[in-house]
Amino acid sequence: MQPSSLPSFQPSNHAIMHPYIHATMHSCTHIIILVAILLFSSCDITFNETTYKPQSKGKTGEIIIIMDSTRWKGSIGKELRKTFLARQPGLPQDESMFDIKYIYTGNFTGFFKTYRNIVIVTSFEDMSADGEKLKSLFTKGLLNKINSNEEFFMLSKKDIYAQDQKVVHLFSKTDRELVRKIKANSKKLQRIFHYVERRRTIKKIFGSNERKELGKKLAKQHKFQIRIPYRYKLAKNRDNFVWLRYPKQAVDRNIFITWKPYATEEAFKPEQIVLWRDSICKTHIYGSDDSGSFMLTESLVPVHTEKVNFKKKYALESRGLWKLNNLSMGGPFISYTFVDEKLNRIYYIEGFVYAPAFDKREYVHELEAVLWTFEVSRQ
Repeated sequence: MQPSSLPSFQPSNHAIMHPYIHATMHSCTHIIILVAILLFSSCDITFNETTYKPQSKGKTGEIIIIMDSTRWKGSIGKELRKTFLARQPGLPQDESMFDIKYIYTGNFTGFFKTYRNIVIVTSFEDMSADGEKLKSLFTKGLLNKINSNEEFFMLSKKDIYAQDQKVVHLFSKTDRELVRKIKANSKKLQRIFHYVERRRTIKKIFGSNERKELGKKLAKQHKFQIRIPYRYKLAKNRDNFVWLRYPKQAVDRNIFITWKPYATEEAFKPEQIVLWRDSICKTHIYGSDDSGSFMLTESLVPVHTEKVNFKKKYALESRGLWKLNNLSMGGPFISYTFVDEKLNRIYYIEGFVYAPAFDKREYVHELEAVLWTFEVSRQ
């Protein structure tokens, strides 16, 4: 709802105004003010001045699911839980990729419509009152498209009810079809919300301040750019190695960047990446007391690798666990390996965290967001 702008009646002090005109204008002013009051009083949400939608709510990584209660308890709900509560690889304890919350269809009003991540699930064979309510969200044109294309089962929208919001509709003619489609596209569904949360995290981290001067210094010296959060310090700076660190007693966040001339595709083999990582870490990454300790990759838990498109470059994403050789510290890491052809460099960029008293998922997600600001400089 957008309030009308109010005209301003400010006659000149020197003007001679007919009493009738003056009274009429005075009455109009009161009417306009009264209309404005009624307009604003009918809203119980504070709107942003530019979009007139509330800011989205909810915790990072939280998704609310709107659907019929019977189907939430059945096969569709089971497949959705399997998709969004899948274990996040590369963490020392079991943590799910997302947190989910089921909302009964009839309660999807007001506050719940402003959640940051929403999944609305509709089976067209559902003839219940809830099912009919969900079907009413679809236009005639969209229904025709669904009927004509059996593989069309998902619609992703943003900012429908609130700012910075992602809403995904999942639908199909039958329950069985919908289960099959969710199962076949589980990775895609995970990526949709993972990417949007990464974008939000970047915005959150760098919304107030960052180490711009340090970033410029590294860009000039090493021909790469990375946005550096405000509290990070430069722990080490060498010809082919940079270590950025935000040390706190409870949570120690770290980013490091290394590179070397690119020779062959063998460098992208997961085992070669681990060997390179261990060599770099043994030379440069030490424990908090720096008493002969060094970092290495935990071999008891396999490193999870996945091919990704990193800033339009083929890359290998690695998620695993690190430890110190004296076993005094350990935690999760995430990294990206990719080549810049113009500089003939293969880069390895990593974020790792030490947070023994906390869940690790969101700290790794924060480090991932920082890594995704990396760019090769052309200066």
